[in-house]
Amino acid sequence: MNTRGMDLAVEGQGGSSTCSFVAVMGIPQSGMTVHAAMLQELGVPIGRKEHLSSRYEDECFRKFNHRIAHFRNTSLSSRMRVAHRRDYVDIIRKHANPPLWGLKDPSLFELEMWSALDEALHETWDIVRVGIVVVHRRFRAVTQSIISRHVETMKKASPTFDDLEWSHAITPKQAIKRVVKDLSSLFRTLESVNYPVLHIEYENTVEKPEQTARDLAVFIGADESRIEKAASIVKPELRHF
Repeated sequence: MNTRGMDLAVEGQGGSSTCSFVAVMGIPQSGMTVHAAMLQELGVPIGRKEHLSSRYEDECFRKFNHRIAHFRNTSLSSRMRVAHRRDYVDIIRKHANPPLWGLKDPSLFELEMWSALDEALHETWDIVRVGIVVVHRRFRAVTQSIISRHVETMKKASPTFDDLEWSHAITPKQAIKRVVKDLSSLFRTLESVNYPVLHIEYENTVEKPEQTARDLAVFIGADESRIEKAASIVKPELRHF
C-alpha cells in the first residue's frame, strides 16, 4: 500500500482519472453513506433508482451479495460455483449500462466482486475507468458507533422479544474485534486490486466538506459546478454520528 497521507492519497494505475465506475468502500459505520450521497450529487448514479435504499445501497445488488456471502464458506459443487460466478458477472453488466455508475456496499471488500468486474467489463477496458473511494474514520469513533447502532437496533426490536433476549448489548471488546477484522479484510482487498484509489478521512469531510467534494470531483472527473451542492450534504450533526 502507498504510505502517503490520507487527505488526498491517490494510488494505483495512473493516479486520479476520469471514472466510469466508482466503488465506495470502507468498514461499517465509517461514514460511507455521506460520501456516497456526495458522489450522487456529483453525478454518479449509486445503484439503480428503483431499488435504492436510504443508505445509498442498491438493494438488489446487496441481496445478491448476501446470497453469495452465505454460500462462500460452504461446500459447493463446481457447477454451483460457476453458476454463482456467472450470475455475479451478469448483474454487474446490467448495472454497467450508464456511462458513469457506482456502488456502495459494506460487503464489497469481503466478496469476489473485483475479479467478476474484470470479467464483466474486459471487452470495454479502453473506455471504462474504475476508481475506488475508501472512507476512513478514527478507530475509537467507529467502535463507539458500532456499539450505539447495536443498542438502537435492539431497542427497536424489543417489542418482539422478551427482556432477557433483547437486552443483550455488544461489548467494547466485541466491537473492537469486529473493527480489526473488517479493517484487515478491507486492506487485503486493496492490496489485490490495481485501480486508482482515493483515501478520504471522515473527520476531514465533516470539517471541510467543500474540500472533500472538490477532491471527489477531481478524482472522478466530475463537473466542478456540482461541488457546492455535494458539499451541502454534510450537516453539523454528522460530527457526532
